[in-house]
Amino acid sequence: MLALTSEDCTITISNVEGDTINQKKLSEEVNEIRWGTLKQNDSSKDTTVTAKCGQWIWMFDYADESNLTPLDLSFQEYYRSICSYRWFGDGYLMVGFYTGNVVIISSHVDEIGREVNMVKFHNDTLKAVTYNEHIKKGASIGDNTIQVFDMHDIGLFGEQGHEKIELEDEYGSLSRLEWTPDGQILTVSSNNGTVYNFLTSIPVIHDNYDTKVLYLTSLSQVCIKDLQDEKVVARFSIDVEPSFMALGPQHAAVGLNNRIWYYRLKYKNGTADLMGEKEYLGTIKDVQLNRQYAAVLSGGRVVLSLLQKNKDREDKSEKFFPDDAESEEVSSMALTSDFLIYSTTRGTIYFFGIEDWQMVNIYRYEMGIVSVFPNSMGTRVIFVDETHAAYLYNPVNDAITSIKPFSGSAEKVMWDVSDPNCFITSDKNKFNTYVYSPNTARGPEVIAVKQVDSNQLLSTTDRPDGFTPIFMMNGRVICQMTSGSIAQVTLISHEALSKDNRQSSVQSRSKNIYNRFSQLVRLNRFNEAWNAALELNNESCLRELASTALHNLDIESAVRVYRYLGEANYVMNLEPLLHVDEINIIIGTIAVMNKSFSEAESRFLQSSQKIRALEMRRDLMDWKRALELAEQLDTRQIPIVSREFAQQRELHGEYEEAHALYMKAMDESYLNGKPFPARHIALCKEGTARVTIRLGNLNEGLRMALDSKSPKLCRECAQVFEELRQYQYAAQLYVKAGMYEKGATLYIKVKKFNAVEAILNKLENPQLFIAYAKAKESERKYIEAERAYERANDVLNVVRINLDRLKKPSKAIEIVKREQSVEGALLIANYCKDTKNFRLAIEFLAFANQFDEAFNLALKEDEMETYAIVVTDKKQVKEYARIAGYYEQKGDYGQAGDYFGKCKQYKKALNLYIKCGEAKIDEAIELVGIAKEDELTHHLVDYLMGDLDNVPKNAKFIFRLYMALENYSAAIRTALIIATQEQQNGNYKPAHDILFDTIRVLQSKSIHVPADLANSLMLVHSYTVIRDLGLLEEPELTARLIMRVAKNISKFPNHAVPILRTTIIMCYKAGLGKQALEYANMILQPEYRSKIDNKLKQFIRGIYRKNPDGAGEDEKLSPCPYCNYQLARTELECPSCKNELPYCIVTGEHMTRDDWCMCPSCKFPAKYTKFSKLLKRNENKCPMCRETVKPSTVAKLNDVSLILDSFEHRVQKKPQLNN
Repeated sequence: MLALTSEDCTITISNVEGDTINQKKLSEEVNEIRWGTLKQNDSSKDTTVTAKCGQWIWMFDYADESNLTPLDLSFQEYYRSICSYRWFGDGYLMVGFYTGNVVIISSHVDEIGREVNMVKFHNDTLKAVTYNEHIKKGASIGDNTIQVFDMHDIGLFGEQGHEKIELEDEYGSLSRLEWTPDGQILTVSSNNGTVYNFLTSIPVIHDNYDTKVLYLTSLSQVCIKDLQDEKVVARFSIDVEPSFMALGPQHAAVGLNNRIWYYRLKYKNGTADLMGEKEYLGTIKDVQLNRQYAAVLSGGRVVLSLLQKNKDREDKSEKFFPDDAESEEVSSMALTSDFLIYSTTRGTIYFFGIEDWQMVNIYRYEMGIVSVFPNSMGTRVIFVDETHAAYLYNPVNDAITSIKPFSGSAEKVMWDVSDPNCFITSDKNKFNTYVYSPNTARGPEVIAVKQVDSNQLLSTTDRPDGFTPIFMMNGRVICQMTSGSIAQVTLISHEALSKDNRQSSVQSRSKNIYNRFSQLVRLNRFNEAWNAALELNNESCLRELASTALHNLDIESAVRVYRYLGEANYVMNLEPLLHVDEINIIIGTIAVMNKSFSEAESRFLQSSQKIRALEMRRDLMDWKRALELAEQLDTRQIPIVSREFAQQRELHGEYEEAHALYMKAMDESYLNGKPFPARHIALCKEGTARVTIRLGNLNEGLRMALDSKSPKLCRECAQVFEELRQYQYAAQLYVKAGMYEKGATLYIKVKKFNAVEAILNKLENPQLFIAYAKAKESERKYIEAERAYERANDVLNVVRINLDRLKKPSKAIEIVKREQSVEGALLIANYCKDTKNFRLAIEFLAFANQFDEAFNLALKEDEMETYAIVVTDKKQVKEYARIAGYYEQKGDYGQAGDYFGKCKQYKKALNLYIKCGEAKIDEAIELVGIAKEDELTHHLVDYLMGDLDNVPKNAKFIFRLYMALENYSAAIRTALIIATQEQQNGNYKPAHDILFDTIRVLQSKSIHVPADLANSLMLVHSYTVIRDLGLLEEPELTARLIMRVAKNISKFPNHAVPILRTTIIMCYKAGLGKQALEYANMILQPEYRSKIDNKLKQFIRGIYRKNPDGAGEDEKLSPCPYCNYQLARTELECPSCKNELPYCIVTGEHMTRDDWCMCPSCKFPAKYTKFSKLLKRNENKCPMCRETVKPSTVAKLNDVSLILDSFEHRVQKKPQLNN
């Protein structure tokens, strides 16, 4: 179609014949008319005419008959007039305004006229814009500058890279610009006739050798870059703009049409020298280099020629393939270090060995081959046929492996230079990753790598626009961009391998490691996957790794993982394969592990160890197939397999077939005259005996079993007889097999008791003894029956037979008590009732938990005391109430109170105790102490105080009550009151006892002992122990102790005169004249003078005459046990450390560390020497607790630090009594 504009503002649309299709009149002058592609839904139409009209764009779709009205696209007033516009992309317009703005708008139906993006590229003015679809770039001119900008993504328009070129004013103002169709050259003109040509893209021409890339950096210069370390290793100029290039280990080639220029590379200097040029007959399709040769595909033939002359290879300097130019046409070729590999349109792949200079392999395919892509060694070749199907060819065994899925639009296949089993295919839009597994459990495989999170979707990587792939290195595709520079695209199948996890969060790092692991497994890189799996420490990942490694026959990796998982079975099966080279054995073994037994058998039969197939079938107990394989592979195994097969047939009830197989198993012809192992013969004979019985020949089978003398066979045959209900035969064989109980059971079943009696001593099963006993009892042989019941541990029947048959009740009672049999107790109870022995009857009824019956019997026969004893022994608390009620009704309130107390009816029990008077006060106190109820306490206190009966009770009962209630402070006060009253009444022993008992209880409860309580006991004890000191013949010590009492004479009012008289006499005898005079003066005081007799008065006068000055000895000193300060030995408080000192219960002196012991009974301290001496003279009685003490139990203590600490904390310090 042709669109024209005229001066009268008319646009005419005509066809190729010149016919006018449509004509439209515009209101303004029309400039820059263009055809555009209008986007409608999912389709595009190129029937739209657009024109620039001042500040708007006129748009008309002449083919849209439903809408014949043109569309006016207007813009913001801010932009002003349009200077130029261009259609681009998928229905978009780039509009340039004189103000310097470039606006992108959409022509899509649902967003037509919408402004997508805007950039102001020029400050003052803009003259023109242009766009090139090939390189997807736009350009604008204005302000004497050229702006070139990337338009791959209009959403990022202006943000993507753009270049600015500034020109000098002397060449005039820029007016127009256009691209060449391929986008390589941008031409700009000025108003003074100057034309500029800018190279904006370099031809995408490249080649690689290993990790080095040869590519153009300008139209006259090439560069070699090593992508391993990202360094340029060579750069040199060329004399021609090439259309193809090639790179080898030491050479490079550039060419155009049918000519090639060869260069020798100098990596040390980073340059290259031209070696020469060569012209070929036809247009060159491909050229490849190795260390010595160049291979050139031209005119359907390949020319292999030396790059440099070599005398050693003069006969190998050049060769054409094929030799006959008309035989077949070469479609593709590749050159490796050792081989020239080329394919033909007839479907043949040739391998020409360069060293041997001859064909080393030819593979003929069924249809034409379009292209070949060998790996770097030439040991594997991927080829694409004329139907665009791809295969991987192995020249070692001529095996081909289909590559599926494979894109028919794929342009190139690239092997990873870092991974020999990984390759990708590339088409215009994407890269697909594949992994080749030369050895798997299913043979060679090519697997399209799947995405990490899916086992269905392919791991496809988008190919960016303008990126041309060169080669693949460690999961990265090295590409050349339209600008000529080199870029890398990381494949999705490898992206997790290059992620740095050091700065990631824990969760993100874990996910990245999992993705890395998954990709490594999919790429069959098992060693690296193992390290990732260890980091994950995830069992499912480890199992996935082991399974995949096993499928790929990487036995070492699989063993390592299974050993880590603790799968001993897998490890034991796989480890032997580490030393096996034969692949069929390996695959067969793995097939067995995967339970693919048919596959395993097939593999084993293809291997050099076919016998493994037989062994596998034997292990599977597939005896039918095993017998077939034994007949094919090793007839010596037929007897063994027949025996095993016979056992299986016997198990399934095929007895005739089993009998025949047992006979076959004993056929010696299979062993060529060699004897069978004894074990084999025994098993066959045993099987024959069993099936003989099964087939109905019972006597013959019995004879064979008995003749064998085999307990095992006898047992098995007995089981068969038992199944056939031939119990007597079965019993006979069970006994022969040593299974006496089983035999006895069957003998009893057929009533062969004599046979049972013969083996009775070998039985242990109680049921057998019971059955035998019942039989004997029916024969009235009660003693034998009793013995059998006893061996069966049938207590009830033993008791019954002793009571009813043997009349031995004492033995029955003994058995019931020993065995604690409730049923037996009931038998005895009934027997005792019948014989009027009601006490025993009550006892055994209670024994059998029949308390109601026992109570009624006790009530009836007046044996409640017996019942009470039994109930108490059985600890039946609920029965106490019934017993208490009985005694209450009977008027025995004391017994009733006891039993009400036992069943916790404390109030009732207390009232009954009170009815008994003082005879049950102690029980009442104990009851209240247990109950700890205020109401009961107050009630008992009222009774003790006389409030209930106007008869006050002894104060000691109040003391006991407080002690029972654990009210120790009140108990202490009461004890002191009672003790004081007893002292004042001259009852020193009761006073001593109550004080001592109180202190013992406090000490047992770890309660501090008040000082006044401790001092009261010390004072009373000092008085009571004087008699014991007389036994020790210690006059001075006796005098000192009586002086301690005399100093507190007010505490002993009833015996004040006798105490003072004794003090005077003992002091005089001890030579303490001064002290004797002191107490003589005291006794002569008016309150005591009238109570002394004339004899004492005479004695006192004698003291005055003999010792008028009161001379006497000072008291001996001994060390303080705390601080070693020397003080009087009867002093009980140290003036140095201020501690109260423990005193000796024998002498009243304070204790010393070097002579310490404790009374084993009351735990009060004593001097070891004095205590030991006293025990010998006072019938081994402790002077404090009056308990008998064995001298052998008294030990001298060496370290008393803990005792002193406890004494210091146990006694509360208060002002002391006078010592």
